[in-house]
Amino acid sequence: MALIFLHDRSLPGHLARFLFFCVLVALSGKRNNFVATAVFVSGVVFFSLLVPHGKVLLSLGPLQVTRGSLFSGIERALTLSGLMMLSRVFVRGDLKLPGTLGSLLGRSMRMLEMMREKKSMIAKGRVFAGIDRMMTEIEAAQTGDPGDGPRTRKRRNAKGILLLAAAVAVTAALGLAVRWP
Repeated sequence: MALIFLHDRSLPGHLARFLFFCVLVALSGKRNNFVATAVFVSGVVFFSLLVPHGKVLLSLGPLQVTRGSLFSGIERALTLSGLMMLSRVFVRGDLKLPGTLGSLLGRSMRMLEMMREKKSMIAKGRVFAGIDRMMTEIEAAQTGDPGDGPRTRKRRNAKGILLLAAAVAVTAALGLAVRWP
């Protein structure tokens, strides 16, 4: 899905896929902070506007908003945000990859997932104490890490495979359906 997303350079296609990925995040049961996403997108677009190229659309004091920098900023922001949404949906803590590097990556993903779950432990004014408590709990959970024991082969979930195939098909179809007029 990421390759399809990165391959298509149309702005409406990027927007449609980004919105679809946001829906996937909601359907997966994971939370998304839309204010933080909007601030991130706005920041990327703003910093892109600092390097003008193309036809001037608007002048705001010393800042010239140009067509090229505006569209490239929006495309970059949607690309980065869309990839973050995809990773939020599909990168999971129970990731199992072969080899030593795969094991290390899987363990890192499990730890990241645990940190996301426990981020509420960090309170304002007591940041270091909250981080210490979070890391202590993660360390305790890692000692009984199921990824270190003998591996049992899981059955593939047919429903999950069909949902993933449908998501890939919708991602590909959005590029065909949404074009500039």
